[in-house]
Amino acid sequence: AAPALALPTRVWPRAFATMSEMSGKFDELEAMKRQLAEAVENERYREAAELRDALESLASDEEVAILAANDEFYTAFSGKSVKAMEAVWAGCDEDSCPVMEEVFCSHPGYAFVTGRQNVLESFGDIFQTTPPMRVRCLVDSVRLLRGGLSAVVTCREIVGGADEKPTAGGGAAGPELVAINIFEKGEDGAWKLVMRQAGPCRAQARPCADNISV
Repeated sequence: AAPALALPTRVWPRAFATMSEMSGKFDELEAMKRQLAEAVENERYREAAELRDALESLASDEEVAILAANDEFYTAFSGKSVKAMEAVWAGCDEDSCPVMEEVFCSHPGYAFVTGRQNVLESFGDIFQTTPPMRVRCLVDSVRLLRGGLSAVVTCREIVGGADEKPTAGGGAAGPELVAINIFEKGEDGAWKLVMRQAGPCRAQARPCADNISV
């Protein structure tokens, strides 16, 4: 018989905040970015300097950093930007940075894809063959593994047209998928995507992600 898969031991360096608290921090971060841009545009440089310091402090919060990395992925997805995807996934294509082959992606209805370049090409193929779209992510949980060096984000994805608005109460306005996005923290402290799996969500009384155990 094949040996059982040994999963990394989960080590909790500290308790994570609730999803509501984490989302609140992330929303605060995005609002401060807009305020900073406005302050610079209107030459309010003292205010801009204070906002920049506050932004650096908030962005260093691991919970916010993970949610920001997750949001960057969905921004790249909705924008159908391969270039933005290159910045989201671990590894790089420069001579000074070895290409990371150990990244994986499972698209609904597609074969399992391995290797950074293959993953990026798979997104390029999807972008070329699909109409403009908007992919919304409703995060259900964020969990740390490997002593805080990896993070697992479970979420529901709602796929709609580029101009499609969310339904009242945030419900699904289009097909709903359940996704697991796994990030790793690099030596520079940045969180990068190393594995992603998404699949259809069957209609049921509870959200799909409620049935996921990580």
